[in-house]
Amino acid sequence: MKLSANTLKLIAVIAMTIDHIAYVFVPPDSVLYFIMRIIGRLTAPLMAFLLVEGFHHTRNRRRYLGRLALFALISQPFYALMISGSFNVLYTFAVSLLMLWIVDSKRINVCMKVLLAGLCLALSLFGDWAYWIPIWCLMFYKFRGNFKCQAIAFGLVSAIMIMHQIMSFGIGNTIFFVQFGVLLSLIPMSMYNGKRGGQAKNKVFNAISERGAYIYYPLHLGLLIALTQIL
Repeated sequence: MKLSANTLKLIAVIAMTIDHIAYVFVPPDSVLYFIMRIIGRLTAPLMAFLLVEGFHHTRNRRRYLGRLALFALISQPFYALMISGSFNVLYTFAVSLLMLWIVDSKRINVCMKVLLAGLCLALSLFGDWAYWIPIWCLMFYKFRGNFKCQAIAFGLVSAIMIMHQIMSFGIGNTIFFVQFGVLLSLIPMSMYNGKRGGQAKNKVFNAISERGAYIYYPLHLGLLIALTQIL
């Protein structure tokens, strides 16, 4: 079975929704909470993988970055109401895309690339998933076209992330077990067929399909916030 980019995006969106529903409504000491949060760990790696694919295929990187920045700005008030303490994940993806643009540039020398990429990593510390998303993106970019190497690099970085969680929370805190869920993202990634999928002759339909995940992000946050006030 092969999956298109749009199908991977749909999986990521569903996993994100499950994760946020658990965060808002499910008791954190329940088994259901941990199962739903583990499922939610698929989202960030899948979207990082798709960001690299989008970076490779896009005809206008400036517009791509602008779209991410715009929806990060739109989403931030909702995100701050639901999850305070950092900028939302679209901000982190925007910084990651900027880093890829810098690394891929033929006009910037190696030393400047290292300096600017390091600056992007520092900026990502203000966002959700901090430096892990940019590093994942860099690994997916570096080994693009060789999924085996992508999977190994992703697994190593994720192992470091999990160890970091253990050091931060302690082995007695079971919350770090949730992070093992990121490794599950390798299953749908391995089924990627390299195609966008869902293309139609209608340009409006294609535009909605392309931007659907961005639009959905602030909308679902707003809906969850509204439901907390009603229920």
